[in-house]
Amino acid sequence: MGPNVPPPRTTFFVSPQGDDEAAGDEARPMRTVTRALSAPGAAAVVLRPGRYVESPTIAHDVALTGEGGVVIEGTITIGAVVASFVRVDIDGGLVVGGAKNLSLSSLTVRSSSTSDAIALADSVASLTDVELFCGPETCLQVGTSTLAAVGLVLSPGRGEHKRGLRAETSSVTLRGVRAHGARIAQLQASARAHLTVLDATLPELVGNGIVANDSFLTGARIRIEGRGNTGIILSASDADLSGLEIGPLPNDAQGIGILGGKVRIADSHLVRAGVAAIVVNDHRERRADVVIERVVIEHGSATGIQHGQGALLLRAVRLIGNPSATSDGEDAILCSGETADLVVESAEIDAPAGFGIGVYRDAGARITGAVVTRPRLGGIIIDDSAGAALSIVSSRVSDCKQGSGIAVRNALEVTLEDVEVTRCPEAGLLVALGGDVVVGRSKFLMNRQYGVAAFGQSSLTVSGSTVRGSKWAAFASCADGSSVVDGGNNTFEGATTLCP
Repeated sequence: MGPNVPPPRTTFFVSPQGDDEAAGDEARPMRTVTRALSAPGAAAVVLRPGRYVESPTIAHDVALTGEGGVVIEGTITIGAVVASFVRVDIDGGLVVGGAKNLSLSSLTVRSSSTSDAIALADSVASLTDVELFCGPETCLQVGTSTLAAVGLVLSPGRGEHKRGLRAETSSVTLRGVRAHGARIAQLQASARAHLTVLDATLPELVGNGIVANDSFLTGARIRIEGRGNTGIILSASDADLSGLEIGPLPNDAQGIGILGGKVRIADSHLVRAGVAAIVVNDHRERRADVVIERVVIEHGSATGIQHGQGALLLRAVRLIGNPSATSDGEDAILCSGETADLVVESAEIDAPAGFGIGVYRDAGARITGAVVTRPRLGGIIIDDSAGAALSIVSSRVSDCKQGSGIAVRNALEVTLEDVEVTRCPEAGLLVALGGDVVVGRSKFLMNRQYGVAAFGQSSLTVSGSTVRGSKWAAFASCADGSSVVDGGNNTFEGATTLCP
């Protein structure tokens, strides 16, 4: 190359007022993106303000930069390249297959009437401050790809859409995402996808918030509210979630639905959903293994946590019911079913409209450190459970509006240790319908009718405990085969009937 020959140009300029026969420099811009991309050596394309009605294909590495107010009106197809778009709005969608590295920043993408805003397959991509306007199906489709997005917004487009993000067999990280308006899911992961959602807002929920099927979900600082069905659905998926703010949701919704998988929920706040704030069950192929810790649930008269199958551990949870309820409602924690195994390490439950904790139908429960105040129906009930581990340890119940502090019915080998029940109108502890309970080192104080009582062929053994302030300190309905056995070191103040 001689000294007077200029080097090959790598940057080309385009303007709606340009000419495709022009050189493509700053003074003589080309008219179309397609022409600039086909220019020899084109590594960068600078677009002047205006609309470009065309559907270019990007088949080599290139950077497209808009000078402001730039719109490409058409579908852009991107192949196995390294490409970037800055301040270039796209009205017609992006179809990406095999991109080595695609970067989009400071722009909007609007889907066509039939396509997704972005369809990403077998690619690596990053999005920064991008807003997508959705088509009828999915706003952002990610298949067998790796995607990182910061400041992503998924908005309704020309009509309603089914999903905001759908990730399949992919790794997707979203930071600062905002999504709303999807009928099925705002964010969905399936087919062993890894989805990480940080600092997200899902307002005006219509369908479901986040849905994971056979996938891995990590989330922190996520806000979900609106009139939708479920805040988060986890089906046969593992999840680690913290900093959730879910609700309020409608009366027929639920906050988090878990169907199998290893799940941890921590440091979160859920506001009343009509069905339940959290529901835990097994999947047909995966058992649920769930840990909930440092979570506050405002559940009103509905159920706070509904547990039907699998293992559930509660640690430092707080459930807030409805202290002004004038009719009976649901239990704050409801555990029911022979495959349900509940462990409570510590819980504060205030003003449930039913029982504080209800254990039914052969469920297992080991309750430690529970504090139940102002329950409408009673503090803790264990009903129709036998053959499972059942214990209440270091727990407190006070100020029942109705019923008994602790009720055990048709349940065998129930152990109470270091329990205190005060100011309940029926009994501190009521055992009925063939129940079998052993009590040690406990206090039953100022319960109106009975301190401890056994009815219906039930047996109750009490040791090292204090009962005072009730009409009957201890009462056994001897005629029906019930018994209250003084195991020693007890203080019974008031009328006492022991059998045998």
